[in-house]
Amino acid sequence: MRGTVLAVLVVLSGTSVARADDNLTKARAYFQAGVDAYDEGKYEVALREFQHSHALSHNPALYFNMAACEEHIDHFQAASLLLRQYLIEKPDADDKTKVEARIQVLETREEAMKRPEAPPPQLKTEPTPQIVVAPPPPPEPKRKRVISWALLGVTGGLALGAIATGSYTAVNHGQLKDSCGATAAGCSSGQIDGLKSAGLATDVLIGVAAAAAIVTVVMFVVEPKLGAKKIDHARLRLTPAGMVF
Repeated sequence: MRGTVLAVLVVLSGTSVARADDNLTKARAYFQAGVDAYDEGKYEVALREFQHSHALSHNPALYFNMAACEEHIDHFQAASLLLRQYLIEKPDADDKTKVEARIQVLETREEAMKRPEAPPPQLKTEPTPQIVVAPPPPPEPKRKRVISWALLGVTGGLALGAIATGSYTAVNHGQLKDSCGATAAGCSSGQIDGLKSAGLATDVLIGVAAAAAIVTVVMFVVEPKLGAKKIDHARLRLTPAGMVF
């Protein structure tokens, strides 16, 4: 991801730098809003703010914040998946051992909820005739698509980058064709190489965006099936002071 963003920055020059600064400013604002909501116990609101911040900054540390929110609303499997994504993006993280231990705790709690509890012992009494009406089944809890929406944001960003580099390449090609391309000397090797680099960056972004789109579609289908149920109230501590953009 970082290499792709650098490629876009090189191609779009000053315009992209200004846009990156604007995204960073917005990401910090979303992050602070998430911290404020978290401190007030509004964990679902905080989760959305951290997701917006991550979509703009792509900072892996935000997976901790999102995982903490998910755990507070008892979505333990979603929390463990976010922490696993953190380790994927930072395989050499200093806190890798602690994160892996936390993932094990979350997965153990999820598995514990899936095991049926033993029914309480029944006292022997004389049977009495009665009509028993079975209660209706409880409604299926609504599943949250956390990773799916995050991937959708990443895919959208890649698609926008591909469109931007493609537009730049088309415009630059037209300019070179009408200027140096119309002369007997032709265009310089530097101009031609620059055009080729822009075209290559466009192809790379299109490929990565297509792959991200496929993963996003799969997650939209699979993620609702990853149930998250209530158990005890152990929490993962949120450490906003450690956040560095």
